[in-house]
Parts: sequence; structure tokens; C-alpha cells
Amino acid sequence: MDLLEEMRAALGALYTDDFARVVRFVMYNGAALHDAQDAANEAFAEASKSIADGSWHRVGNPGGWIRRVALRRWRRPPRSRNSVLAYPVAELPEPVTDVPPHEVADSTLDVLAALARLAPTPRAVIAFAMDGYSVAETAEALRIGYGEVTDLRAKAKKSLRKYLADEGRA
Repeated sequence: MDLLEEMRAALGALYTDDFARVVRFVMYNGAALHDAQDAANEAFAEASKSIADGSWHRVGNPGGWIRRVALRRWRRPPRSRNSVLAYPVAELPEPVTDVPPHEVADSTLDVLAALARLAPTPRAVIAFAMDGYSVAETAEALRIGYGEVTDLRAKAKKSLRKYLADEGRA
């Protein structure tokens, strides 16, 4: 298998393993489900282009890169997003989340509401933490300093505890 095939296989595995998590990550940052799915798809499409142009090998943390690009895609103004034409299909695709929407607990909705009250960068830092990323991985993905991530994470956690306590959930 040549290098190009290896990169395509690795991206395919990342898509299979992480697509739903990337969608969830963008939702942690305030996106609606359909917007998060669009942003994740655009991020994976951009990754595919970077394989074709030979720049993918420079990505040190593919999961963090995909999340950063998906978040950036979602944050763009709506008119600059790619419009997707809908075509009728014989079967609907499988849901991208493990939990059906009707089973989402009230506490999850409270956490999403609390996350929405944070500023964009602290919200992204917490979303990376919720996805299991270390401080160093978060700093690399967001292109900010290690110390800034630890400060933002601590302040955001404090704010979240306060917001959730106000709601009777902490």
C-alpha cells in the first residue's frame, strides 16, 4: 500500500470511528444537529482534499484537526456555507448518534444550555475536554497556548458549575 492509500485508509477509519463524535463536539459548541452534521461533513471533505494535494501528512493530530475545521466551518456566516442539494433516496441513512433524540436526558439538555452560555473559545476548550482530549492536544488543535487552555478550562468549569447550580443540577 502506498502512502496515498494509507492516508485515505486512515481518514476512512477516522470518519467511521469519529464522525458522530465530531458532530457531538460541534453541538457542544452550540450547533443544531443538522448544522453540526454539515460542518463535520465539510471538515472531512477538506481533509480528503488535503490528502489529494499532499498536505495531510503534516497534520499531527487528525482528530483535533477535524474538530477545529468542523468548528470553523460551523462558525462561518450561513451564506458562505456550501449549500447541499437534496435528492430523494430509497432509504434514510442510519442516525449518527448513539442515543435517539427522545432519550436525551434533561440533564444533558441542561449541560448543553450551560455550554451555550460560555464564550466560544472556553466552550471549545470544554468540548475538547468532553471528547477526552488532553490540555496539550486541545492547545495544538485550537492553536493557543497550553497555559491559556488550562486557564480557560478552569474558568469554564467554574462557570458551568455555577450555571448548573443555578438550575439545581450541580
